[in-house]
Amino acid sequence: MPSQKTAPPPEPERQVQLAENRKARFDYQIESRLEAGIALRGTEIKSL
Repeated sequence: MPSQKTAPPPEPERQVQLAENRKARFDYQIESRLEAGIALRGTEIKSL
């Protein structure tokens, strides 16, 4: 009976912080974070 190789488990997505406003953290108390963005598809990607 040949041994079968199993695929490794998928790695969890890593969150990368792109920017940080240090002065806002110093001057104000930040109660919650908000992540925003847009999804580009098709011709929008090609125009970049």
